[in-house]
Order: sequence, then C-alpha cells, then structure tokens
Amino acid sequence: MIYVATDNVLEPPMNLDRLNPANLNPADFAEMQRRLGLSDADLATTLGLSVKNGKTRIREIKRGARTCSEAMALKLIAMLRERRDGSAD
Repeated sequence: MIYVATDNVLEPPMNLDRLNPANLNPADFAEMQRRLGLSDADLATTLGLSVKNGKTRIREIKRGARTCSEAMALKLIAMLRERRDGSAD
C-alpha cells in the first residue's frame, strides 16, 4: 500500500472506489477537501464557484444542509486520483 503525505503525516490513501458521486456524504466531502489541502475559498474557486457564494455552499455541503452535485464529486475524485497517481502530463 502506498501512503500519502497529508499535513506532514503519512496516511493511507482514501478508498475512492467506494465513493458514490451521485450521493456523496458530508463527511466524505470534508475528508476530500482536507486531503486536497484546500480552504473553503480555494475549493469554491477550484469547483468553479464564486468565492463569496461558493464558501457558503461549501460550508453547507460539509454540514449536510446542501448536497454535493455529482459533477463536483467527480471533479474532487479526479483531483484526488491525480494526486495519488501523479500528474498525467
């Protein structure tokens, strides 16, 4: 198993195959954000949201008040896979 450095700590990679992009739960969303090392503002921008409204939306998703769209979930999963596997360039 390959371990991933996150916050200067080695931890096993997230099992991305078990995630359901059509129904991503708040805990998994928050864990994905943490592993990517993105603030709410950075994640909002990365997902194509405005910073002001996007930060609010990110917080709502993390507390379960709003669902994560499948498109957002797929983008997060792709980013984590790229980080895990290395850049395709």
